[in-house]
Amino acid sequence: RNFLMLRATRLSLVFYRRAVFARALSSRRRVDKTPEQWQQVLSPAQYDVMRAGDTEPPWSGKYVNFREKVGHFACSACDQPLFPASSKFNSNTGWPSFDCFFQGAIKTEDDFGRMEIRCAGCDSHLGHAFQGEGFTARNERLCVNSVCIEYKQEEHQEAVETTKDVTNK
Repeated sequence: RNFLMLRATRLSLVFYRRAVFARALSSRRRVDKTPEQWQQVLSPAQYDVMRAGDTEPPWSGKYVNFREKVGHFACSACDQPLFPASSKFNSNTGWPSFDCFFQGAIKTEDDFGRMEIRCAGCDSHLGHAFQGEGFTARNERLCVNSVCIEYKQEEHQEAVETTKDVTNK
């Protein structure tokens, strides 16, 4: 009987988390544009990375050595808040690295065995997620191209999650 109650509680929690996640996604605006419209609003480098899935060269991005811990980073294409500035860390890999993101801001896709991360607001390619490297307590590195993000000084108050939270839903 206790087992059944525990299982029912766990199922309730799973459905609650899914409902919260779905509500967070539905409250965000979705940006849909044609390739021509994206080319008009993005720089050539941004278009190549965000829409064509390219990667900027290592150590070339303006946020690789950026150290501000107050504020947040938003998507360059749709301005959706993505990462708290406090989640950025130095991975010494050549790209900005974060260990969490705002709830519902990122979606993941399989990219030939790697986990691709995309903006949930406009479906732009941001980079890749890596787990188990031991850089932070969350044990996750979200490797992001600098051209995909813009730093905003204002704080963004929202729950954070990791790709483990998203892929387990």
